[in-house]
Amino acid sequence: MKLTATIVLSVQEPSLADAGATLDEILESAREHDGVAVQSVDLQTPAGAVPVTLPQTAAPPSPARRVPHPQPLPNGRS
Repeated sequence: MKLTATIVLSVQEPSLADAGATLDEILESAREHDGVAVQSVDLQTPAGAVPVTLPQTAAPPSPARRVPHPQPLPNGRS
């Protein structure tokens, strides 16, 4: 009888190299069993797994506020 199974593993290691080594050990153990063949591996990192730090920025200076006079001045200037 032939069976195809999908297995999801969660591996936590301090580095990608260590995670790869752990995964290699797991796959090697699976290959040691008669009738078991590893056909594909799909690697993903959890969304938001890597913290991102943005540099601090200063707020841009506020533009000078000029409030127009409601009525023109007698010399034609506002």
